[in-house]
Amino acid sequence: MGVLLALIVAFGSALAGAVTAWKRAPQDNITSLAERLDKSDARADKADARTTELEIKVADRDNVIDHLDRWQLAARTYIAQLRNTLADNGIQVPSPPADLEIAPRGGDR
Repeated sequence: MGVLLALIVAFGSALAGAVTAWKRAPQDNITSLAERLDKSDARADKADARTTELEIKVADRDNVIDHLDRWQLAARTYIAQLRNTLADNGIQVPSPPADLEIAPRGGDR
């Protein structure tokens, strides 16, 4: 009788442990998933900050390139006007050196 009672108590304890583990498992999963989500959000925030930083750098570079393009156009216009003035006054216009030719942006490099 004592052995049978001990066996019933052992099965009851095992069953109670299984039920407890079964109830805790979803909570543990939620906790671990929440931690992983927090870490993922932190990485995403860092990536967003880096992306914003790079976008600012690209915008600054584009502004510099636009500024230099305006200077290039202004210089070419001025040189063309000078060449036309020389030609109008009957002075032989020298051809520009080939190494000063500026390659268009986006072309073969």
